[in-house]
Amino acid sequence: MTEEKKYALRAVLQHGFKLIAICCASDDFKIYNPASWYRHYQLVKEISLFARWLEKLAFYSAIDFQGFIEEHLWQEYEVMRKQTPTDSFWSIRHCYIQELDRVMPAKD
Repeated sequence: MTEEKKYALRAVLQHGFKLIAICCASDDFKIYNPASWYRHYQLVKEISLFARWLEKLAFYSAIDFQGFIEEHLWQEYEVMRKQTPTDSFWSIRHCYIQELDRVMPAKD
């Protein structure tokens, strides 16, 4: 794996942690509104799935991506997206593509 791809995947980690922080800081949860409880429960489930996905990526980042198969990462990402009704984390793939475009040398 190239250093550029490693860098882009680490940027995905950083972006992912920021997304989790933003979701957790939401003040949308109203204790007196049962409908809010359900939305909050759904969000917590989505964050949990996403955090597990990020955990795998963080593990491979810690060992400098030895044995890492990128295709598997994105397959798991697509499965996770299908399990989350609000699609809160759609921007992760976009973040990766942007980082790759930014750090990869242009080919003529």
